[in-house]
Amino acid sequence: MSHTADVVIVGAGIIGGSIAFHLLERDPRLRIVMLEKEAEPGTGATSKATGGVRFQFSTEANVRLTQLSYRYFTHSEAVLGSPVDFLRHGYLFVTTEAATLEQCRRNVALQRGLGVPSELLTPGAIQDHLDCLVTRDLVGGSFCPDDGSADPYSMLRAFLARARGRGLRLLTDHPVVGLVREGERVTGARTPHGDWSAPLVIDCAGPYADQIGAMADVSIPSKPYRRQVMVTEPLPILPEVFPLIVDLDSGFYVHRQGRSAVLMGGTDKDIKPGLDTEVDWDAFDTVFRAAAVRCRPWRRPRSCGPTRGCAISRRTTTASSAPRRRRRACTWRAASPGTASCMRPPSAS
Repeated sequence: MSHTADVVIVGAGIIGGSIAFHLLERDPRLRIVMLEKEAEPGTGATSKATGGVRFQFSTEANVRLTQLSYRYFTHSEAVLGSPVDFLRHGYLFVTTEAATLEQCRRNVALQRGLGVPSELLTPGAIQDHLDCLVTRDLVGGSFCPDDGSADPYSMLRAFLARARGRGLRLLTDHPVVGLVREGERVTGARTPHGDWSAPLVIDCAGPYADQIGAMADVSIPSKPYRRQVMVTEPLPILPEVFPLIVDLDSGFYVHRQGRSAVLMGGTDKDIKPGLDTEVDWDAFDTVFRAAAVRCRPWRRPRSCGPTRGCAISRRTTTASSAPRRRRRACTWRAASPGTASCMRPPSAS
């Protein structure tokens, strides 16, 4: 069976939701159909995002994109009709390398030229942002107080609610298995439930965007990378609000999600692209080693491992179970989908 629409959107994640919202805001008469392969919208990469919002980029295009979208976070209730839990806690980038600091200097100059209140910091000024941060080996860093974080799923729900109120038709369990073409032009999408014809088909498939493009013989230079995030219970050594801290040398980052959790990761940048969703528990040893270098209470940490039933959030997927395996320092416990809780932080040996 064949159906028609003005626009077909492939993927019901944050990208597809935003596009549907903006198209219908511009023209509510559009007949837009969104095809999602999962049973619920936003259960792909969107549900694994850590929610960072920042101005501190090295290119003008990325800085301007944040400037264009910033009001959706700061004024979400007025713009989208619901809160997205945005918190301005700032991003703090730190480094021990003079060359990296020079790049920070160039980045800050670009950002300030575009009206962003970022600044270079000395090690002493960096220390003021988090008392337990180890700064004696740092040469400096950069900070922007307007950077922060929000809840990606809340934003997606807000986009979709507004778009559905204007006529968006969202079809879940509708994977796109092929594209309809007339010559070199894409004129629709195929699903197991029938074809959809439309003069405009928009690829918003996230980690699968290159696969959708390949259906039209288009090579999209976008590849998925697995990024693991360790989520712990709040640690008493960390205040309730502090900047999202990124060690530019190791990639390690740490930030607190309100009163509920602490997120750590960023040390797994050397993996190859792909859709592998297996949890690499050993990789979290690297996270703790990086944390020990940069945070004083975590000096000389011991390694951790999971017990059955734990899960860890990643940017490509979520694992709900893992083989039983214990190590000495942390006692892991089952947590809600997408998280794993370490009942106590690693202690000095």
